[in-house]
Amino acid sequence: MLYAIQGYVKNNKIVTDTELTQFEGMKLVVTFLNDEQNSCRKKLIDFSNYGHRTERGQNVEKYMEEMRANDRF
Repeated sequence: MLYAIQGYVKNNKIVTDTELTQFEGMKLVVTFLNDEQNSCRKKLIDFSNYGHRTERGQNVEKYMEEMRANDRF
């Protein structure tokens, strides 16, 4: 069975808000999550800097209708 319990490390010990007596004798795996890492994410790329607007791009629906109008016999 797999359980997930939230806690933190204090003075070289793991502290949780959950009573752990029900897990006595079970094997466990400890995973450390660093929440600060999420705040140091890379800057998002603004892809609008790498393209330019065209008249065809402004009228995509009309353009696609023209392209597909004569595509069948």
